[in-house]
Amino acid sequence: MNWRDLAVVAILLGEFVGFGLAAVVIYRLMLQIGALKGTVETQATTLDMLHELNKTALEMAKSFDPKKFADAANTYQELVDQNAKALVEEARREFDRARPPAASAAGDAVERLARHYQGALRVGLGLMAFIPKNQRGAAIMTTDVPQEFKDIYLRIADAAPDWSAALLLMNLARVTLKADAPVSPLATR
Repeated sequence: MNWRDLAVVAILLGEFVGFGLAAVVIYRLMLQIGALKGTVETQATTLDMLHELNKTALEMAKSFDPKKFADAANTYQELVDQNAKALVEEARREFDRARPPAASAAGDAVERLARHYQGALRVGLGLMAFIPKNQRGAAIMTTDVPQEFKDIYLRIADAAPDWSAALLLMNLARVTLKADAPVSPLATR
């Protein structure tokens, strides 16, 4: 073997080593590109999911009809007023049966007390719809009133709609839409 043959063999060995190193580098680059591609796909999926959630929240806010809710609230308020009046009238009749004829001043005081009682009942029964339905019974049972009144309140609580979630949704819509004033279903009254 002469020096030319040795040079050719050295060049061939150098090229084999170069090709081997190039193959290793290309393989490592392919692994890195695959990992980056997976990261980008995960981020794209996350962004798509967030987009869908935002779209759903916006559709919920758009579908909420404040006028319809206000009408339902007014109807419920009328029902509460009727129930409060009936309870006050029943209490007044019972009081009239139990007491002897009293002086005019005492009658006026009783009348004023009955009006205050009716107002308090109206407020309490009006707020009943905003207490979650599964917590109303416990709240009523803790009151210091005769059992017959508790039974009436429990019937009213059972019939009253549950607007506790609607109130939460209205406040969420207010925050989402950046409204200036708090949302109140009775504001239209």
